Amino acid sequence: MNAIDSTIQRLETVLAPDPRGVCFALDVAVEANTTSVSGRVENEHTRRAVVRAVDRRPGADDVEIDIETLAATKKRLTTCAAAAPVRAEPSADAEQVTQVLYGSEIEAYDRRAGFNRVRTPSGYLGWLAREHLSEPGATPKWQPNAVLSTTESGVIMDSNQPDCAPDVFFPGTPCRVENMGEQRIEVSFLPGSSATFSNESVVRLPSNQPTNTADIGSDILETAEQFHGTPYVWGGLTLEGVDCSGLVWIAYRCAGMTLPRDSDQQATVGLSVEDESYNAGDLLCFPGHIAISCGGQAFIHASGSAGTVCRGSLDPAVDTYEPA
Repeated sequence: MNAIDSTIQRLETVLAPDPRGVCFALDVAVEANTTSVSGRVENEHTRRAVVRAVDRRPGADDVEIDIETLAATKKRLTTCAAAAPVRAEPSADAEQVTQVLYGSEIEAYDRRAGFNRVRTPSGYLGWLAREHLSEPGATPKWQPNAVLSTTESGVIMDSNQPDCAPDVFFPGTPCRVENMGEQRIEVSFLPGSSATFSNESVVRLPSNQPTNTADIGSDILETAEQFHGTPYVWGGLTLEGVDCSGLVWIAYRCAGMTLPRDSDQQATVGLSVEDESYNAGDLLCFPGHIAISCGGQAFIHASGSAGTVCRGSLDPAVDTYEPA
């Protein structure tokens, strides 16, 4: 490892400690007597920091720097799939790190091999196949004020992009309430489509931070219970497959709150509570795992070992006991 490599690694530790949410993708190459630093970083502040640090190294006159920023290619897009996989690398065979639901607002950046680097609503960076992305069809000022709380086929009424409307909609899908009847509700989506659903399938997002924590906890648990028996799928967010933090993310999103995507990030949100005072909807944090309290000692979680969403317990006397 040469001095430039060491410098880049130290800068990455300081400027991008968590690559899930901050871009710091730089390559150092040495050819003959010339060293090159190329790639992409989060913003202009980071780019300048790298340039300054490299310029201070001995032999900096022989270093070629070609660094771009995400901001230079940022574009507002959405997804036209019911649930589109976000990959760790621009390849269909790469690890699925999360998913984005239909009509989610996505920040899209540079392209590679038919994929766009994207930032999801939870702040996660990854790669999304271009075939799953589309231009927003709604007006620039369109903002969601509700989410779908159950899986429904819905009835598509209109679409600016006929090929951009899924056959099924999953819980957590963002939408905007347009008209409400006695039994049916009309909503619109960012891609420009609209559909009708049963009234109980749409949950309005609170305009301010909700304060009735008892109701929130019940709502969180109610959504999580829908997933009981759902297969465990790494990076999943839907009733076709979900992981532990995905279950938490969707359950909280349907209650009007957007959490970080992964369990270690979610564990830093909120306040700690005493063991004997767990309420429905509280998060139970295990090493590398997270669950949703049902109140008391019981909880629900997407269990990798069980391969499904199931109940667990903190009570050693219960068959489903799992130590924290």
